[in-house]
Amino acid sequence: MRASSELDLQENLTVQRRTGRDPRGLALVCAALAVLAVIASTAQAYTFGEPAVRAGGPEVRVFDWSAQKCNNDDIPDQPTRAFRDSNGQVVMINSHHTVRRYLGASLATVAKVCTGIMFSGVKRDPALYDDREWLASTYTQDGVTVHGLIHAEHQGWEDAPGYCIRAGESWTDKSKCWYNALTLATSTNGGASFTHTAPPTHYVGGPPYTYTPGTGPIGAFQPSNIVRGKDGMFYVLVHVEGYGAQPTGSCLWRTGDLSDPRSWRAWGGTAFDVQLRDPYVFDYPPEEGVCTPVSRSHIGTLSESLTWSTYLNKWVLVGSSDNADGVSGPGFYFFTSDDLINWSTAKLLMKAELPWTYRCQDGPEQLRDPSLLDNDSTSRNFETIGQRPFLFFTRFNVQFNTPTSCFTSLDRDLIRIPVEFSIQPSPDPEPDPDPQPDPDPEPDPDPQPDPDPQPDPDPTPGGGGGGGTPGGGVPPGAGGASSGSTPSTPTASVQVSAPPIGLFRVSGKPRPRADGSLALRVHAPAAGRFTLRAVGRRAAVRRASKHASKAGRLTVTIRLSRAGKALLRKKRQARVRTALVFTPVGGAPQKSTGVLTLRRARTR
Repeated sequence: MRASSELDLQENLTVQRRTGRDPRGLALVCAALAVLAVIASTAQAYTFGEPAVRAGGPEVRVFDWSAQKCNNDDIPDQPTRAFRDSNGQVVMINSHHTVRRYLGASLATVAKVCTGIMFSGVKRDPALYDDREWLASTYTQDGVTVHGLIHAEHQGWEDAPGYCIRAGESWTDKSKCWYNALTLATSTNGGASFTHTAPPTHYVGGPPYTYTPGTGPIGAFQPSNIVRGKDGMFYVLVHVEGYGAQPTGSCLWRTGDLSDPRSWRAWGGTAFDVQLRDPYVFDYPPEEGVCTPVSRSHIGTLSESLTWSTYLNKWVLVGSSDNADGVSGPGFYFFTSDDLINWSTAKLLMKAELPWTYRCQDGPEQLRDPSLLDNDSTSRNFETIGQRPFLFFTRFNVQFNTPTSCFTSLDRDLIRIPVEFSIQPSPDPEPDPDPQPDPDPEPDPDPQPDPDPQPDPDPTPGGGGGGGTPGGGVPPGAGGASSGSTPSTPTASVQVSAPPIGLFRVSGKPRPRADGSLALRVHAPAAGRFTLRAVGRRAAVRRASKHASKAGRLTVTIRLSRAGKALLRKKRQARVRTALVFTPVGGAPQKSTGVLTLRRARTR
């Protein structure tokens, strides 16, 4: 049973919402009686971050736990995800560790289906990654085969003797036995059921450390929506809790093959070169499995909702924070990016009391798990939004013993509000206090010739949440400005429009160095990777690679191969045809070919 509310037409354009409960409405499921929910005995206001974003209409209660639950633990417990199956029907998911779905002709008409589509393994061995499982993110290219990332929790406080630190412990102590990873689930029937391969072969990524009681929470949590870049790769932001060599933040992962759990790679600060290996299966130094958080001073650990805005022509990240802009207090915030690596400062989307900021005197509800989905998106996976998407979030209905004594139970509802974005003049950007460093300082520490100059050095394959997160997202007052100028437009079932991609430039001629190498100055229009190679069977120069963490000038170092050195022993100079390719993060490769003149170094 859904409930709508009235729009307050006062100057602040906030949305009024019903907080009192009609006891008759809880007992009846007849849709005709849903109109009774409009009559509110008590109302408060949602405040939006105007003028950048405003409410576009009244709220709708998509799911009312007290009237519509399939059983007591049937709760919205993660940000809302959706896709269209092969028949065009919308499948929506935001479930608990027994996963259920909503079905309907559109996001505005979906209804809960009680039949479970995925069930947790509840296996106590942390090496199996098969304890409590939330289906956190989904992606389908045909509406039949659907791949999903599982937020997999090992809840060590349930292990013998039944607690983590001490009997009768608080949640803070329990969470010290929280070990988290992401795994892969697949549906072959349009989302009617999901399964995974025998554990731990479904492992996607997690901490480079095995489980140790009392050290948590550690691991990879709550992935964002899976989105597809113009380069054909699939990207996801992942909340990572710090431990050992791994810093806390939000890491960017990508893959070219959603069906292969071992194909994912994480951004390591210069490239997607961090292989995500199961520490129970592979013996390796933990430092080799550490990802580099992106724009940590801006977005913290946020990963709730990631979409491409065709209105803003930018990626949009939405998450919950205590005070991300330093002035607005607890709420839902949004950030924008051109390249998924460099993110803007926070802007308030909607004020909200969060579970970790709430006090009993703050009112009758807590809010969590925001996500933006657009009913008019042409993407099968709703990975694009326009000017007027829906904001989905979970509302916890607080219960009171006294005005200053309160508690939350499983009683929580799923809410939907239409919002409207407005493009505002951009202020002068502030410098990013945590910029990505130049990843490849000179000189090259490995001057030896490349014995095989052909294979790509980027190990990323070319072929191709859930239950909550441990911390509070963005540090209060975090700020900065976005960098880069190349948008990475998603290509889902249809192509969406995007601004033109900036082109790289070569600055002048290569300059010879004392060690016999050449220095080629180039300008990157955004974060990405340059590669240079000789064209032909006998490559006279080694393959060179240089990574740009953001837009700007950098130097590609060109060195002779064994074949090149042998050639210059016979000739004073030689002309070699080369190809220079720039691949922006999330964008299509750009290629330029030319002739490079090699000269024998002069001797005195």
